Amino acid sequence: MNVAKRTCTIASILACLLAIFVAIWAPDPWSKAKDGGRNACPMGYGGKAEERRRTANQAAVAFVRGNLWTGQDKMPWASAMLVSEEGKVIVLGETEEILAQIEDDVKVVSLDGKYVYPGFHDSHVHLITGGLSLSSIDLQHVHTREEFVERVKQGVARVDKGGWVMGFGWDEHDWGGEWPTAEWLEQVAPDHPVLLLRYDMHAGLANYKALREANLTEKSVDPPSGRIGRELSTGNLNGLLYEYALISVTSQIPKPSVQAREVALERAAEYLLARGVTCVHDMGRVALGPPGQSSPAWDDFHELYFPLADAGKLPLRVHAFMPLSSWKDLADFVHVTGFQHPGGFLSWGGLKEFYDGSLGSRTALMQEPYDDKPGETGEQLIAKDRLAFLFAASSSSGLSVAVHAIGDRANLDVSAVFAENMPSGSEGTGPGPQHRVEHAQHLGGEEIARTLASSGAVASIQPLHMESDVPLLAARLGLKRAGPAHSFAYRTLLRGGVRLAMGSDWPVVRSDPISAIVASVFRNTTGEAWVPEESLTVSEALLASTRDAALAANRGHDLGVLEVGRWADLVVLSSDLLALASGGARPHVLRTYVSGRCVHGC
Repeated sequence: MNVAKRTCTIASILACLLAIFVAIWAPDPWSKAKDGGRNACPMGYGGKAEERRRTANQAAVAFVRGNLWTGQDKMPWASAMLVSEEGKVIVLGETEEILAQIEDDVKVVSLDGKYVYPGFHDSHVHLITGGLSLSSIDLQHVHTREEFVERVKQGVARVDKGGWVMGFGWDEHDWGGEWPTAEWLEQVAPDHPVLLLRYDMHAGLANYKALREANLTEKSVDPPSGRIGRELSTGNLNGLLYEYALISVTSQIPKPSVQAREVALERAAEYLLARGVTCVHDMGRVALGPPGQSSPAWDDFHELYFPLADAGKLPLRVHAFMPLSSWKDLADFVHVTGFQHPGGFLSWGGLKEFYDGSLGSRTALMQEPYDDKPGETGEQLIAKDRLAFLFAASSSSGLSVAVHAIGDRANLDVSAVFAENMPSGSEGTGPGPQHRVEHAQHLGGEEIARTLASSGAVASIQPLHMESDVPLLAARLGLKRAGPAHSFAYRTLLRGGVRLAMGSDWPVVRSDPISAIVASVFRNTTGEAWVPEESLTVSEALLASTRDAALAANRGHDLGVLEVGRWADLVVLSSDLLALASGGARPHVLRTYVSGRCVHGC
């Protein structure tokens, strides 16, 4: 369904044609932004949000007696910071200096020598999916078939007969490598349709009832860019579905209500803020229906994020991505609204596409066959020329494109598309499109890094994927493709001139910026350092989680660094994160602040 043609209500707002905006909303223009009106809304949508947020604000806050790492080159450290009622930094300096100039009504927060950093960005999450996963069957760290079945049995008991049962997070390697089948579920879930997603969300297990509801039979043919699992000896369906074959089942699952998604957002925010994450780059919920149906990412944007932002109630900052196929809708939306809500908690302008799958499911697109599966090279989920067309059109409209690419062939193709189709003058770190390769996990050597750098694109990396994928690398790819300049090649990317933005891919893996920084520096998620010559320094990893991540979201003007004029998002840690390089203790999050207001650990 064309998103721009959707009917909308006053409560959910947006998703309307320009004429509907004019008819519904009285003019109340957003103030012109310093970036030449980039954030201005001529229709007045959201014009009251800043006023409502100010009304709810407390007094100005002075943070004193701390060790504040600012992220600035010119002033890397300070001991104190003064934050306005609005929530922005107005003075950064020394404690005595700030205490001498504040008024009596300013709230003083003593940091007692603790270490403070800009709030972390998680540059790749599926926000509502993550929140929903917190209440589904947790299949992570299951070590036997019996434990797997027992967890499903317990989950089924919580759902009315005939209702859908959802689970997430299984990894066959946790119990020895045998893939689960629908037969495992037959005794514990005969009357419920069940779908259990693998941890990477590129494969799933459906029980027989779910297969019947999806009208899948032995005569069903594999969809383009997908595969229906079958028993080798009989050809009977075994319940496993890969990539786009999942849509046949997911399209049968009822859409979660707005209320359910609001609860999921609240839970997700609590989870993330507890880990020091103050801004997420939301890649959206995976589409549950075939092309032509409404997009979950657009639904969440219109029904949740924008109304909450307009009411001043978004609990953390969200930079939202939409499907690349909807670029015209986003271009029209941006033409009316700009790129950012005036309250500062919501921004947009990014588009997401998948080029391939995952290493664990052997659907990552490789140049040569998998060592442990001769003849298989993975799945290509979009034609290269189609991606080139959509990229060029989107970039010319001022939109940013993020493409999922894990395999070396996928990264080769995507970097070439970016380099060959980049509009003139769009490279760089200033305002304008910030194109990204999501994951950039396997390269074919240093040349790919140089090609990617020539386009000005960012590599959005997820170091905690090493926990699940490093144990597979040697057997699946061989030592060369698992080695330097090939797998998790962060140093190669930096050396080639590529900027990095760090994230998690939550809920595929946990969102935990401190653990991600540790993994990127020490690369020992499995107990032994894997290709340590590709390590980052702590400073490089920290910048990829703060300043450079903000740039990748086109928020380099107001987030990512503690600096006068920017939002005061910060995390207080138990010890110095930078001291990790010299053997210091691993810190943990004590408190998290957004716009100078305590939101965790208060």
